[in-house]
Amino acid sequence: MTHLKRLYQVLEIYQLMSTRKRAPFVSLTLMSRWRNILGLNVPVGSFLHKYPHVFHVFVHPFRKNTCCRVTKKMKELILLEGMVVRQQEMEAVKRVKKLLMMSVSGSLRLHALRMIRRELGLPEDFRDSILGKFSGDFKLVGLEVVELVDWDAELGLAEVEKWREREYTEKWLSEFEIKFAFPIGFPTGFKIERGFRERLKNWQRLSYTKPYERKEVVRVRTCGGIERYEKRAVAILHELLSLTVEKMVILPRHRFLSPFTLFTQRRWKKPTVSAQTRLEDRVRDPHFDKLMTHLKRLYQVLEIYQLMSTRKRAPFVSLTLMSRWRNILGLNVPVGSFLHKYPHVFHVFVHPFRKNTCCRVTKKMKELILLEGMVVRQQEMEAVKRVKKLLMMSVSGSLRLHALRMIRRELGLPEDFRDSILGKFSGDFKLVGLEVVELVDWDAELGLAEVEKWREREYTEKWLSEFEIKFAFPIGFPTGFKIERGFRERLKNWQRLSYTKPYERKEVVRVRTCGGIERYEKRAVAILHELLSLTVEKMVEVDQLAHFRRDLGIEVNVRELLLRHPGIFYISTKGKTLTVFLREAYRKGGLIEPNPMYEARRNILNLVLLGCRKTRTLLAGDEAKEESNVVVCEVNEEGERQGDWVIPFLENCEESRSP
Repeated sequence: MTHLKRLYQVLEIYQLMSTRKRAPFVSLTLMSRWRNILGLNVPVGSFLHKYPHVFHVFVHPFRKNTCCRVTKKMKELILLEGMVVRQQEMEAVKRVKKLLMMSVSGSLRLHALRMIRRELGLPEDFRDSILGKFSGDFKLVGLEVVELVDWDAELGLAEVEKWREREYTEKWLSEFEIKFAFPIGFPTGFKIERGFRERLKNWQRLSYTKPYERKEVVRVRTCGGIERYEKRAVAILHELLSLTVEKMVILPRHRFLSPFTLFTQRRWKKPTVSAQTRLEDRVRDPHFDKLMTHLKRLYQVLEIYQLMSTRKRAPFVSLTLMSRWRNILGLNVPVGSFLHKYPHVFHVFVHPFRKNTCCRVTKKMKELILLEGMVVRQQEMEAVKRVKKLLMMSVSGSLRLHALRMIRRELGLPEDFRDSILGKFSGDFKLVGLEVVELVDWDAELGLAEVEKWREREYTEKWLSEFEIKFAFPIGFPTGFKIERGFRERLKNWQRLSYTKPYERKEVVRVRTCGGIERYEKRAVAILHELLSLTVEKMVEVDQLAHFRRDLGIEVNVRELLLRHPGIFYISTKGKTLTVFLREAYRKGGLIEPNPMYEARRNILNLVLLGCRKTRTLLAGDEAKEESNVVVCEVNEEGERQGDWVIPFLENCEESRSP
């Protein structure tokens, strides 16, 4: 098809040049105006120079301007094609007759035939040389319609039926299997899903009205009617392509062949607006996307650290072993190349005895990870409050531990939070079985959402109307966000809409009342807003929110809900999965109000982002690292060194060899 595209462009240039009757050549100045007509993405002169066997570019001897003419060889081939078209006149007549026999009314518009004239092998003046000449077969009705004069039974056999006859006689296939079958061939790499072969087998056996059969009524709504309807369409398109010279037709031209494709259903559908289309069409925020790109690197680094920490045999791991982790980590580069990008995090060295390349985590990285662990322990009471608020938001006052494990890091919980948090604070939490935690007592002090605190500040500091601010949310759209007509009014009404707040308990939520759906969705927005506010970094993976839908009573499509409110949430696609950020909490890729845990994690991220760059604070560490590489043995408390046994052993060997 790529080659044919070039051919069509060449023929179009030839067609344009042949319309110029003044001379057998055309100046390049004039031809440069044809660039848009031809749809070229390069200058016309550059295009012509690519095909010296087709176009001869030369400087005019008198005018001294660059001109172009078609080569003699190209002209001969085009004339030869014209001769073949005239010789194949009867074949062209048969093709047109078969097309008319397939049409519903036995007629076709000449405009449709002109569109596929070249594909059918018709001459340019086919109206006179074919339709006018063979008046016994065709009848011209007016200027733009041709009708079939008489039905030809000999031509009423489709190409696929001839194939079936050959298959039946040559390969002795069953008539039941081959009667309504089509030749099938899949490309290399085609993925055959489960059950596909069975469906294909049933489709091949399905009966249908053949292209040249005349049936006035096609019952679509009967059992299997739609499948038969579609199979007839396949048969007609198959026959149409079989009639063409090169067995191919440009797709947009099919719409002109409506007289014999009236059976196809035309549905003018409104463009679908779904969560996927909203995700693709949303306005990107470069600050969030850049942050997510950095966090993706950090997560990969931490995953490597996690895998290395499971190795208890030594404080280092060989690169041979680490290369097996590539698929686990989802890296698109070798593990060694990845490690070399972060010399402040990973120290790659050659083992002094084994002589293999190994890797260990740097001292600075270990310190920062230990610091994060210390901060997690120090912020224990904050973690307790977060879990309590989550339980207070839940419908039944309970949560599954699996859901909490999914967002453990986001909530700032330690790894052993089941014992260190839930088990320790038995006055606040109650473990029901192995996988459920319940709230022991309601805490009224914690029953105030973050958005309500924001409303209080807005009301007291900015003196805003209580009617405007009572149920409002902080809204901030990214640069380039397109505000459509009526959007401001809808947003204003939505901000004023009352809803059941996250920590309010109401047994019945009447969704089907006036404005009930909007209030239900606004409550879901409020719950998600509060959930994100409880996280350390005001962000969480969208997939993880699905684990809280039932417990928090937000039985909605979470992703679609988040995308419908781009002023409150932002979904980034830069990570492995979709990640949602609380827009109001960030400014230029950083938290407006950072907390100790966020700062500890940010320090780790900054170390990762240093890459191969050097800093003054880390130069001393590098020197110490080089000194440590020289040490090949360690001295224990008794003064003995690892490897002291080697020298006496060698001395004994020498004594035994000496005479």
